[in-house]
Amino acid sequence: MILPETLALIFAVMAYASIGLFCYWRLVPRLSTGSRRLASLALLAQAIVIAVSLGIPKTSDFQIWLWDVNEEWNIPTTLASMQLALAGSVALAIALAGETRLKALRLYMLCIGIFILVLAADESFGLHERNRELEKLYAGLGLAVAALALAAARSSPRQYRQWLACLLTGLALAAFGAIVVEQFRRLNICHNLFFIKIRGCVEPYHYEETLEFLGIWLALVALLGAFSTALSAGRLRAWRIPFIGAALWLLLLWRGAPAYNAVI
Repeated sequence: MILPETLALIFAVMAYASIGLFCYWRLVPRLSTGSRRLASLALLAQAIVIAVSLGIPKTSDFQIWLWDVNEEWNIPTTLASMQLALAGSVALAIALAGETRLKALRLYMLCIGIFILVLAADESFGLHERNRELEKLYAGLGLAVAALALAAARSSPRQYRQWLACLLTGLALAAFGAIVVEQFRRLNICHNLFFIKIRGCVEPYHYEETLEFLGIWLALVALLGAFSTALSAGRLRAWRIPFIGAALWLLLLWRGAPAYNAVI
């Protein structure tokens, strides 16, 4: 028999290995040096969080809460929110500092940047858990994002189109985890999963969060790719925008954290 956490860890290793190897083969080498380092750091942070969450035994309730990918205001949630905020900030940087002639692409990046920042806020503050109607709204906005991406791709140079396709793939992967995989919680899969004997019950959120993390990272790689292309036009000052955005988001999380509010 196999523990549910071990099964989830095997799935995470296979997912990260397949998507990570493909990205480092086809996508990451096309990034600028700074973007490559940022993408690698983000992937490493995710891998550490997933490994500790699923692979290391916890000896106290605090440790369980601190690394549980299904809890709020802990390390996994903060990392997911920060990486979404970073991706949104990169999109806004492209909108502000992109090539002047690419008006459709810059407008799209403005829209997607705001949308991703909304998702970052939801990740931290659990907005959709308080109002389930938001999930339908996010699904509708996701379809609109895909349609706008196609429109932006038609008027953009070829080097931007591949990044738009990668961005949509990442967002679709995250949405699949958040919306589709989450529904498997109703099935109560215990003791058996096809031919696999399980000691306990499968927790779908382990798989859900793995796909969400990977989707966020893939979207970040795509935005960094478009950002690297935009920077090649000599707009080096635009590098400040993502880091300023991430710093402001960290301040927002700090001010919004329950522990901070309890002290105040």
